[in-house]
Amino acid sequence: MSAHLLLFLYRGSTMDLNVKPSQFISWWKFDGKVYLFCSRSGFFSEIDTKSEELIKGVKNIREISDTALAQLLLEKGVLVPAEMDEMGAFRYMAMAEQYTVTPAKLSFTVAVTEKCNYRCRYCFEVGKMSSREMSSETAEKVADYIEHQVKNATHLKEIKITWFGGEPLLMVHTISAISERIIKVCDECNIVFSCAIITNGSLLSPSVIQKLLDCRLSFAQVTLDGDADISCHYKQCSPSYFHSSIEGILLAAEHIRVNVRLNTDGKNIHSILSVVDRIRKLAKGSIAEKNIHYYLACIDSPGQTIVPAWFVEAHKIFINYLIQNSMKQDLIFALPKARYTSCGAVTNSFEFIGVDGKIVKCEHYLGNVPKTVGTVEDGLYHNYEESRFRDDYVNEKCNDCALFPICRQGCLEKRLDEGVSVNCKAFHQNVENILHGIVSVMK
Repeated sequence: MSAHLLLFLYRGSTMDLNVKPSQFISWWKFDGKVYLFCSRSGFFSEIDTKSEELIKGVKNIREISDTALAQLLLEKGVLVPAEMDEMGAFRYMAMAEQYTVTPAKLSFTVAVTEKCNYRCRYCFEVGKMSSREMSSETAEKVADYIEHQVKNATHLKEIKITWFGGEPLLMVHTISAISERIIKVCDECNIVFSCAIITNGSLLSPSVIQKLLDCRLSFAQVTLDGDADISCHYKQCSPSYFHSSIEGILLAAEHIRVNVRLNTDGKNIHSILSVVDRIRKLAKGSIAEKNIHYYLACIDSPGQTIVPAWFVEAHKIFINYLIQNSMKQDLIFALPKARYTSCGAVTNSFEFIGVDGKIVKCEHYLGNVPKTVGTVEDGLYHNYEESRFRDDYVNEKCNDCALFPICRQGCLEKRLDEGVSVNCKAFHQNVENILHGIVSVMK
């Protein structure tokens, strides 16, 4: 997100600018010191009493004699033009991102199979998916569809595909076939192509990793639920699969960034810390050590509020572990980042393609025929299922929230389909815990 978001309408000189503190800044006290956090830009800093009073009371930028400080406060969005409607400007950028017909980047999530070698108890695909695989004919049509967009786009600079399943590594040959065609056309059109994969990691052998690197893989997400006994219980798999996942993480991280998603229901948090310990010890001193990052994720259940209180408690235990082990980058990674829209699915830049070539607006809808918004043969239908994802409304209570840019009201699919919302108190507490953690490791 641009640091100049709220200055994009202002074209005059900043040397004589009436200003006000941003509505997106918040003040925090940790260990007897005051800190300022701007959720729009991510700026976070200790603030002395004099600077705090200056920021809270300044009316014109000329009142700040230190020009470097004045420029910094403007660039980081701490101070904004006095007449600016910040929420209005933010929503303007959100709509511009939603409705642009000439995006510079297109992202596709492609499910190449519904089969999986795990049976995760919490998987959102349980009961909805079959054992279907993407046929070679459908794979050709997927490549045709993306290739057509590459050739006909006017401002396109980048294409990204995220390979999804089931377990996508069961269909490496399909990944390679589609990638080969898209790489060729992107190179011809001078467009950057990269791909990512969401996998359980158990099939990440050296030969598979090389095939994926040939497909320009730049990132992998691997999910774990704890150490061997707990993970095998949650995933209903054998210990050999668990150990293969650990080995796959280490092998892949020799070449690319690997995010280890640690799924928790609150009960497995200590087992999660155990598996992080295991991986860190195995990776110590290697290239992989710097490429592996860890984050905690909430195991969802129908009707559960977004950011439930129990998750914040589990996350605090995880944060304390990061502090104790001086894992600064993972603490920073844990802090939610500002985004204009609640999800990429509400924009024209993201599409989710199923094994049958049907297009949906959210990965949770893969395999759900009534949620189809198009096909790779016909293109988008522009039907109700697509338009309902455009209604990324802002709840009235959010208009004055300093943390709105990093919250964005949470998952739109859960809001639309389940009628749930973010637990504001829990979200605020979680941000406070993370910021305190960052302060602790920066000492």
